[in-house]
Amino acid sequence: MSILTEAAVHLKPRENGGVDLVDFFRPYNYQNDEGEDLGKWIYVCTLCKTTNTHLGSGGVSILDPYFNSTSVARIGTAAGKSHKLYVFDLANLGGYRQGLDETDSVLQTIPIGGDVYGGVGSYPLEGGYIYVGALGQHLTAYKLNVTVEGRPQFFLAGQSDALIPEQLGSGIPTVSSYNEQPGTGIVWLTDATEGLRAWHAVPGEDGLLKQIDLPRVNGAMKYSRPAFGDRKVYVINAEGSVVCLGVKA
Repeated sequence: MSILTEAAVHLKPRENGGVDLVDFFRPYNYQNDEGEDLGKWIYVCTLCKTTNTHLGSGGVSILDPYFNSTSVARIGTAAGKSHKLYVFDLANLGGYRQGLDETDSVLQTIPIGGDVYGGVGSYPLEGGYIYVGALGQHLTAYKLNVTVEGRPQFFLAGQSDALIPEQLGSGIPTVSSYNEQPGTGIVWLTDATEGLRAWHAVPGEDGLLKQIDLPRVNGAMKYSRPAFGDRKVYVINAEGSVVCLGVKA
């Protein structure tokens, strides 16, 4: 029996084997497929097979140390099928129903409008951005801000013009830059049908993530992400072939 179903957990390995639970976070309004609020119950983990609001589809992302404040040393994010992005202090994940009126005790909860399958991308330059590609929504960039109280918060900075397809298969937003130079950041995203797409990492003054024209790639392996090396980008297309794109000298 456990209340840790569909939770972000911090585990510490024991020297003699096994692990100890250090901390955890689970959304306060976790529900099963029938819409029943499971927050009031202790239940077996097999229920995760029947939930529609779980965190598992998007997983946990640990952000670069750049994302910090005077009160929070490291930040993590989690997203799934709840149509929300959770931002938490890695030193205090938030537990369960520890917030005001038994809500979530996290740094921030951001509505994102759709399911996430694959996680959150990040760019620790030019102010610091994170990127979310929820199904049926725009690829969305949020910029780091720190309140006067020293609390990290992310605000909407920009969106892509194109939508993320609603069918499953889009990968994790992945960011590259040239020798970590500001102004060179690119957000890449694979799509099972559209192949490989890319945008400039920093939104323009109009709030638009400017898409970069790429040679056509015949789809992409579901949930995949591109790899980089020697100023080239590699992706596996829908046929299982490795495709390499680069800039002509």
